[in-house]
Amino acid sequence: MKVHYLCHPPRDSLNFVYAAELPADYYAPGTFCIEAESANGKLSEFFAFPARMGERLIDTKLIRVNTRTYAVTFAELGIKFYFKIVSLDKTARYVGNEPNRFESFRLFRVQPANTHRLEQACLDHDFYFIGFGSSQKAQQSEG
Repeated sequence: MKVHYLCHPPRDSLNFVYAAELPADYYAPGTFCIEAESANGKLSEFFAFPARMGERLIDTKLIRVNTRTYAVTFAELGIKFYFKIVSLDKTARYVGNEPNRFESFRLFRVQPANTHRLEQACLDHDFYFIGFGSSQKAQQSEG
């Protein structure tokens, strides 16, 4: 299971696509999302959650602490980041061009429990979570 970085497409405040699937010249802020592992909304014990420190890609794991709290331990910085898993609308789904990357189960938002601590790590260590994005190559502009 993976943490994805998803955005709302134009004129759709319910569903999600990858940022690379947004139209050219369109901006939508993204959010980290996870997908339930079953139709009943059960969440996995852990999720792959890629991050960057400087130019280096780092594989981290978002691991369950309790029912709706997960954590990422980043030993290199001696920091543990906590995240809350927040319910989205039960009908919200990924509606982009890579449907085989999802099972069409319920999506949840991954929200930092302490945004200030995460922002400080970014400032102090050039460290930030990126999540999984589209595997599609950048689309060529029409012309």
